[in-house]
Amino acid sequence: MLHYLTVCFQMNMISPAVQTKLVEFKNGLAAQSRPWRYLRVLMKTIPTVENSTSQQLQKFLRSVKYLESDYLFLETQLLSLINFYLKPIEISIENLGNRSIVEIIGGIIYVPKIVPKIEQILQDEGREKRIDEVRFIALYMLDIDYDLKNSHWHGFNILVMAAKVNVSKKCEWNLSGVSSRKYYEKASSGSSCGNDGQDGKDGYCGESSGNVMILAEEMHNAHNLTVTLNGGDGSGGQEGGDGANGQDGTGTTMSELKKEYPSPIHLSLNQDVATLFNKISSKGKVEKASK
Repeated sequence: MLHYLTVCFQMNMISPAVQTKLVEFKNGLAAQSRPWRYLRVLMKTIPTVENSTSQQLQKFLRSVKYLESDYLFLETQLLSLINFYLKPIEISIENLGNRSIVEIIGGIIYVPKIVPKIEQILQDEGREKRIDEVRFIALYMLDIDYDLKNSHWHGFNILVMAAKVNVSKKCEWNLSGVSSRKYYEKASSGSSCGNDGQDGKDGYCGESSGNVMILAEEMHNAHNLTVTLNGGDGSGGQEGGDGANGQDGTGTTMSELKKEYPSPIHLSLNQDVATLFNKISSKGKVEKASK
């Protein structure tokens, strides 16, 4: 019987209903005078559909059904198996300097059962306690068949430590960083006549992605797990300020223009053409070519 139960644990063949009854057996054993009769009564309540899940589980249930002896050493070994493989899940928050981690420890950890509790912790206490890492430590096995959605898990680091990791169905762990949503107001414009506007600043960085580390003696069906780790997009740079208007230009009257630059076509007899040419040339910065 113990052999069949051990195989079921190691091959992940223990159904949730059987697990529940084994834990009930452990918790209620102290009040029972005949433990094996108590175990038989509990296992009889397992639905028939559960009995067909695996041959090893069927053999275990059958051996319990016909069990008649109350040997103390069998009781002790059974309790040892239950305590090891069905060790209650412990969740704690550990402080490491200026940051914190969430640590989950258990015999066999089923991700779907524990993740909703972890997500609630991250939502309620993540920022206040600066939680940036979650550690799953399974004394025997971690069973993965659940998505870690980016809305809850962006930027977090995950460490898995287990003797065995099994990815029982296709799922995705998306720890990508979120894009920056911070934006500057437009930079200051020039304040004095002809001054440039203030240069814009670089945009804000996006969030870095988290990381995943899995340390296990065995990992089954690893191809079912997709890990997505992309850094978030940065925000756009700040818009530079407008330059100030230049100084207004000054005008001249027609009479001043004619006086300054008289037409060579209507020259009076006393006007020096050479002097006028030199004056126009100097205004236009035209150099006289040397011969």
